[in-house]
Amino acid sequence: MQPTEKLKQATIEYKSGNAEAFTILYEESSKYIYTCIYKVMSGNDNANDTICDIMQDTYIEISRYITQLENEEKFLSWAGTIATRKCYAYLKKNKKYVLLHEEDDTFENLSDDDNIIPEEVMQNKEKQRLVREIIDNELTEM
Repeated sequence: MQPTEKLKQATIEYKSGNAEAFTILYEESSKYIYTCIYKVMSGNDNANDTICDIMQDTYIEISRYITQLENEEKFLSWAGTIATRKCYAYLKKNKKYVLLHEEDDTFENLSDDDNIIPEEVMQNKEKQRLVREIIDNELTEM
C-alpha cells in the first residue's frame, strides 16, 4: 500500500522535529496499522483491549525510531512491520496462539457418512503440536 502525499509530508515534517505532524501521521496511518494488528490478534481473549495497547506501543516505537526511516514511501510497510512484531511479542509473552486451538472437536461434529481418515487427523494434531513446540522453545523475539 502506498502512503498518501499527506502522510509522506507528515512523515518528513515529523522526522525533522515538527511534533504537530505526528497527529497527521497518526490520522493517515491508523486504519492501516489497526488492520495489521487486528489480523494477527482477532480471536484472542480481550482482543479489543489488546489491539488498543499494541496500537499505542506501535506508535510509541514509530515516534522513537522515525529518524531511522530512510524512505517516506515505505512508511506504511515499516510501521506495519513494527505493529506485527509487537503482536507476535505479545502472543509469545502471553502464550496465546492464533494458529492453534487447544480444544478441537473434529470427531464430535462428523456424521457417519463423512469421508475422513483418522490417521490424517492425528497427523494434523501432531503437526500442530510440533509447531506449538517450535514456537514455545525455539523462536526468539524478533
